[in-house]
Amino acid sequence: MKEPLLNKEFIDKNLILFDKLKISTLLDIDKVYTSNKNHIKEDLYKTINSENEKFYLFKLLDLNFIELLNHGKDLHKLDDLELCVYRQLIDEILLTLEENNILVNEINDNLIFDEKDYTIYAGFLKRFGAYFLDNLFKGPWLFLIIYINNASRLNEVLTFIPSLIFFFFYNIYCVKRWGGTPGKLSSKIKIVKVNGDSVGWREAILRHIVDITLFLVIKIALIIVLFKMNDNQFNAMTYPERLGWIVMNMPVWYLPLTRAISYWAWSEFIVLLFNKKKRAIHDYIAGTVVIIKNRMISENKDCPYIKCELCNKIIIKEEGQIHLNSIILCNACWSKKNTC
Repeated sequence: MKEPLLNKEFIDKNLILFDKLKISTLLDIDKVYTSNKNHIKEDLYKTINSENEKFYLFKLLDLNFIELLNHGKDLHKLDDLELCVYRQLIDEILLTLEENNILVNEINDNLIFDEKDYTIYAGFLKRFGAYFLDNLFKGPWLFLIIYINNASRLNEVLTFIPSLIFFFFYNIYCVKRWGGTPGKLSSKIKIVKVNGDSVGWREAILRHIVDITLFLVIKIALIIVLFKMNDNQFNAMTYPERLGWIVMNMPVWYLPLTRAISYWAWSEFIVLLFNKKKRAIHDYIAGTVVIIKNRMISENKDCPYIKCELCNKIIIKEEGQIHLNSIILCNACWSKKNTC
């Protein structure tokens, strides 16, 4: 028997994915819940003794089903008494749904997950624009490294560690800390896990594990070649001549490596173009997707929900959406704004 979707563990982990709930399902559940509130209250009164618990229960029973699920997103803010009452209420609701032949397992199997995916993914043009911006932002650093390396034969060794640190900061730390490189953030796109959670160190590193490997191999090959050259040869050559000499004296595996890099780059773009979520190969490796920031729900006309841009709670579009200075707010956040 499958684990019910709306069980306590599910709520405690804050994994209520409202953007995948069918509006018809929510309304059907809410209808059953509303019509059975008195029965639910009577059953809970048998187990609840303190006045504080009863007061909090009344507060919860004033909420509709969707508001109650939204309330579950803030369980970490509740004290032990409130948490206990909330859990009991959810258990009682599940029991009521089963008694009314709305089985939780059937909801999980057949109703909850819609065929539509309302997330708006960043496509080729958006990601290419971010890539172009990243190259602009990295340009001054790259020109500085080239200038330093061109001044002396062994400077390539001296700049190896600083280059590695810059790569780590730009491509890994920025992704872990802010969800994207400066180019992506400037383009209003963000890297997240497939389930919508923020990326961690694991995802940030895995996204660039192939790039890191290629970077290290090419650097090692370049340093090996430069040690074959003496200072007089290095200083006597112009930059184009030196570059040609280096390529000619690279290890035998360098040519297959350059081809592999080319194949890797093209395959990234090709895979991105031919899947629904616009994922490149490194996204599959890391378990990530790239989304258009702040447009997961509120800007998709087909989605039956709308997201508050302050608390991130999701409500039915027809209920409570309020525009204040072009910001979408739920009723609670709108009230807080007005009282400030």
